[in-house]
Amino acid sequence: MTDIYKLFEQESWKPEDYTQAYWYEETWGVHWSEDSSNPDEWEESYSSDRVREVTEKDGYKIATLDDGCGGRYQAIFDLSKKIEA
Repeated sequence: MTDIYKLFEQESWKPEDYTQAYWYEETWGVHWSEDSSNPDEWEESYSSDRVREVTEKDGYKIATLDDGCGGRYQAIFDLSKKIEA
């Protein structure tokens, strides 16, 4: 029997790696930037998206995010880089 996961390997989601980014959460969204751990210094160098699902394991968080244009994707964040808003 063919391994069904390998069969669809190219079509499966591959999460974005945001483990170098500093990030914080609000009620429905997450905001991140690689520029600084101080959000007041982010100016235009940050991104934000709405969170749909979250799973945490071994110091990391994988989140399913809405891109604001009707699409969804996944991203992985390092819990040690979480900051206060």
